[in-house]
Amino acid sequence: MKTTEKDLQKYVLGFLFNKDNSRVVLIRKNKPDWQKGFTNGVGGKIEDGELPINAMRREFKEEAGIFHFTWRRFCIMYGKDWICYCYVGFDDLEYVGTTTDEEIIITSLDKISELKPLMNLYWLIPMALDRDNICGEVYYYCKGLRGENKDMSCREKLINFLNWYEKRNGDGLSYDNLCYEVDTYLSLPKEKPKE
Repeated sequence: MKTTEKDLQKYVLGFLFNKDNSRVVLIRKNKPDWQKGFTNGVGGKIEDGELPINAMRREFKEEAGIFHFTWRRFCIMYGKDWICYCYVGFDDLEYVGTTTDEEIIITSLDKISELKPLMNLYWLIPMALDRDNICGEVYYYCKGLRGENKDMSCREKLINFLNWYEKRNGDGLSYDNLCYEVDTYLSLPKEKPKE
């Protein structure tokens, strides 16, 4: 049976920056368990019948205390059984604050790595700030990343890919070429296991 978008669990994720792009609003997650203790953008589940943009407005108001109207979608992430619409906004952050049991953090971009971010923030935040990006799509099919090793987690497979990319190019990931780079990586002959 083929999965359709209607069958997927739907989420929104948003990054609100100050007007000079030097600071961003993040949230320290308590749930779900796999995100506990990590920082992420603000977001949550889309309610039945709710448009993604309205879910983003509602979630940010509920979790960060302000109603921000002008969100722009910059990315859609897909997994096996989920879809996440990612949004970016720019505003005065003066009235943003914690309203739930999950702490809101306003941080400068150069301090994000000190806040135990989820790994995808390293490419989602630059993608959000790329004003030429109309809307990217990212597919999370981890089993494709470096073959059939069932003992490796998705995180390990992604780290292997990022290490390969950095060795090849000598710098961080080129976000606008992410899909091309993954395809290039997957087309390489598989390395023989080390003995």
